[in-house]
Amino acid sequence: EQLIAPYLGSLRGAHIADVGCGPGILLKRLLDRYSAHGATTTGLDASLEMLRSAQQRLGQNSRLIQYDLAWPL
Repeated sequence: EQLIAPYLGSLRGAHIADVGCGPGILLKRLLDRYSAHGATTTGLDASLEMLRSAQQRLGQNSRLIQYDLAWPL
């Protein structure tokens, strides 16, 4: 988070996508920091196990999608 925060700029009303979100640690931090400003989040990960962990951490506050970047769009 400390590495990317200087590059984020204003996230007021933004939609944040975390590709390869794993257990949702970064998504949780971003939600805690920016949701009061109207930002929403989506996490993508190939692992259903990781998405389940992210769901426990985030509740219903983030959209989570199982997707592998090796799959065709």
